[in-house]
Amino acid sequence: MNPDGTRNTTGCFLAASPAWSTNGDVLYIANLANLPVESNLTRLAKSTDFGLAWTPLRARGLPNLPVFKILAHPKDPRTIFVGNLVGVYVSHDGGESFASLGGDSLPRTSVLDLYIAPNRPRIVMAALNGGGVWQLRLPNSPMRVACSY
Repeated sequence: MNPDGTRNTTGCFLAASPAWSTNGDVLYIANLANLPVESNLTRLAKSTDFGLAWTPLRARGLPNLPVFKILAHPKDPRTIFVGNLVGVYVSHDGGESFASLGGDSLPRTSVLDLYIAPNRPRIVMAALNGGGVWQLRLPNSPMRVACSY
């Protein structure tokens, strides 16, 4: 770890395509490092200097499982989505905390891809392993979500 709390990318194996925030100020990545459950680190990190140094995200509420997809919201630079082994998670605070998106209505399976159409910024499309493509609607309150198959 560097004196300023950031980490170098040495030994970091990307698990998902990096995601840029809407304004291009932040780059998010996930890595495949085997992290102990009791570790304060997560599989997510962000860079504000185009990838020269990385700061681990707290990611409270995000299971310590492999991440397959990271998506930054096209209209809100602090909102990011993560697709992992058990579903879709959303953060409205730049990755400090996450909540499940879709809840019990979304099958607990690997999320292979996430997409938000620029002209439909309140709908997240999630491609599931063996489960088709789901629409997850973003309501005004991040806790109420409706799904359709």
